Parts: sequence; structure tokens; C-alpha cells
Amino acid sequence: MGKRWPLSRWVSVVAFILICSFFALVGVSEALAVTWFGKAGAYPFGGEGPSADTWYYASVEEYFWVMCISGVLWTLLIVATLIAALKRSDSVLLTCVGVAAALFLVEMINASIPQY
Repeated sequence: MGKRWPLSRWVSVVAFILICSFFALVGVSEALAVTWFGKAGAYPFGGEGPSADTWYYASVEEYFWVMCISGVLWTLLIVATLIAALKRSDSVLLTCVGVAAALFLVEMINASIPQY
């Protein structure tokens, strides 16, 4: 165990985990919605709809894998943050915040890549 953390640090960690949990939940729920729950027909895959120019809306499989990978990466980030909090490691916690910022940026760039 590391040094004692103030209450404000724990509040920040919980807030960070909640934000990451939101993104993880969105990724996993979208991946499950188009596969196991059979709601792929409700999504405008292919060259139609408001997301027609986004590359991963080309097919159900591409959308599934993008959402699944996103959900898994956010979940791994939550696990790493929990480990950092339990060990009270400021450096690992800061690394988790940096990775979250980078992952968010990559997801925003990924969504703006036009369909081939």
C-alpha cells in the first residue's frame, strides 16, 4: 500500500471510473445490440443514413468489432485504475488518465474517418 490519499483524490478516482464506465458500457451494449439482441436492422448500415460516411457503419461485423474493442479497452482501463487506486500509485493513475485521453481522441478521430 502506498501513502494515504485525501478524500478529494478518492472522489476524483471514482468520477474517473464512472466516466470510463460510461464509455465501456456504450461500447459493449452497442456490440451486443447488433449481434445477440438482433437489433442490427434498426441501424442504417451501408451507404445510407446519417452515418453513411463513417467507415465502420459499412457492415454489422465492422461495427461490432469497433464497438467490442472500444468496450474492452475502456474496461481494461477501469481495471488498471482500480489497481492503481488500491495500490495508491499516483504515477499509474496519471498514466490511466493519459491513456483515457488518448483513447477518447482516437475514438473521435476514428469516427471522422470517411468510408472507403
